[in-house]
Amino acid sequence: MARTRLPRALAAVLVVAAGLLPAGCSQAAEPQALPTEPVVVETLDGPVTFTTEIADDHGERAIGLMYRDHLPRDRAMLFQYERPSQIRMWMRNTLIPLDMLFMDRRGEIVHIERQAQPHDETPRGPDGLAVGVLEIGGGLAREMGIEKGMTVRHPFFENTQGR
Repeated sequence: MARTRLPRALAAVLVVAAGLLPAGCSQAAEPQALPTEPVVVETLDGPVTFTTEIADDHGERAIGLMYRDHLPRDRAMLFQYERPSQIRMWMRNTLIPLDMLFMDRRGEIVHIERQAQPHDETPRGPDGLAVGVLEIGGGLAREMGIEKGMTVRHPFFENTQGR
């Protein structure tokens, strides 16, 4: 479902892509604020719920969690892709460390990137296909016992009613 913020998000992407931000300037653009929905990660210790921003179009996914200087423990961002692909993420203009959980269509975690560091432009992701990425605060996956093979529940995945 497209939202009306696309022109603002697209403008920010174009500014970054065109290289108009000064080198080393991490606060030149504002973080985006997207609508939130609950996302649940099923762990061995029980479900963990994150209040999650949904990035479901190219412009929103391109900005992601850039320019944020804080991410509360109970917050996340879910990147949704139209079809399974080999997804690669990096930390350009990202100011905080993140854990990246890559999921398949069923919501099963197929890969975890732990403690991705701010400003690191190394492409990260699974060797195989994924359809979604849940970004949470760096270190939380280990702290909360989130491991490969666990399930992420949200209507986007084929593991809940109402899809």
